[in-house]
Amino acid sequence: MFAKHLKLNLDKIELISLPRKGSPIHDLNVIITSVVSLTQTERILGVLLDNELSFTASISASTRSCGYTLYNIQRLCSILIQKGMQVLV
Repeated sequence: MFAKHLKLNLDKIELISLPRKGSPIHDLNVIITSVVSLTQTERILGVLLDNELSFTASISASTRSCGYTLYNIQRLCSILIQKGMQVLV
């Protein structure tokens, strides 16, 4: 990184470990002039990955987001015509 004149933003660095199935999980810290802690989930290109690659966190986040959006559309149901509701849904 030094040769390419790149700098790390230490506030944004996170580490996720993807161990093989059946391997023991270790506490792992990487030191880059400060400690980088191990996280359980990480958002990459809008998808939440967890350390077991189960996508449970991503599915839960999508479900919450869709439920919130549908709730807000339902609140507008009384003031919009049917075509407007179809466009929103």
